[in-house]
Amino acid sequence: LLAHALDESGRVGISKYVMRQRQHLAALLTVQGRLVVSTMRFHEDLVELPEAPQQKLAAREVDLASKLIQGMADRWEPTKYTDDYVAALMKVIEAKAEGEVVRPPRAKAARPTNVVDLVERLRASLSQTQAGGRAGGRSGGRIP
Repeated sequence: LLAHALDESGRVGISKYVMRQRQHLAALLTVQGRLVVSTMRFHEDLVELPEAPQQKLAAREVDLASKLIQGMADRWEPTKYTDDYVAALMKVIEAKAEGEVVRPPRAKAARPTNVVDLVERLRASLSQTQAGGRAGGRSGGRIP
């Protein structure tokens, strides 16, 4: 009834709820006849962004970056992306339930940082993409 009435009115309900000892703001809306809760931000949580600095970009570099993005574009497949954190957490929980002692993994040694030429990396990645390989593993892909 509420979903139908909200849908007919063209309006969205606003609500507050408490989760994990914190109050949240939410919009209650309809999607395909179902009620959906979408978490929002309180006004005091919003921060005004400073104006972005203007940068002069070389047309050649912009073209190179655009070609790289186009070469990596793919159809969006949501099933390719999983919540690795929850999967790892469940393994720990199951191991503890079986009586195993679980120790956190050792932190990896910090790798030295190297300053790289981004344009040269873009060129190399673009040539790899054009040669049939996919650079960078997971990409955001394009939305159909």
